[in-house]
Amino acid sequence: MQQHSNPATKSLWEPSTPGLMTAVLLDEQGARIIELPCQQPEADIAERVGDPRATRVDFTQDTVFWVGETVQHTAELNEGATRFLYGLLSTIASGDYAASDPAAAQAVLNTPGYVPALYGHAIITGTTDDGTPGPLGEAFTRWFEASLAFEAELNAVASLLQELGLYPATVVDVPDNRDSD
Repeated sequence: MQQHSNPATKSLWEPSTPGLMTAVLLDEQGARIIELPCQQPEADIAERVGDPRATRVDFTQDTVFWVGETVQHTAELNEGATRFLYGLLSTIASGDYAASDPAAAQAVLNTPGYVPALYGHAIITGTTDDGTPGPLGEAFTRWFEASLAFEAELNAVASLLQELGLYPATVVDVPDNRDSD
């Protein structure tokens, strides 16, 4: 008997068709789940980050951030992606993300004068044994889903504060880590 998946119970991470894998796109609209081909996804990644040469940025053992090779010099700081990365590194550093080394994440966060920053669009994938883009791992997908739930709670609180006439001011100053030429 053939089973059909119920769209209401379909996982966020289940691709719509065989031969595709899910990834996360971080752009000016926020974090979105996208699909990439499983075989040779590099061309699609390069197109979505807006640079013919996408380069990998490794902050974790199980996920890769893909950005344009020249984007640090040509694109604006992606504040949402930078906050996303900082949240992931903070979770790893606290020991609540089993797939990566807490000490390494803490070292990145504690580097004097350095704040990890992402410029332009970024794509997050898992990684295969040979270092190519692969499906996202369970540790990341659990963290992402928990982050979505937390974000929804924060938005509900912010809406309530606005309704009450209270306007919390939150300013995050991210230094510009670009190399000056």
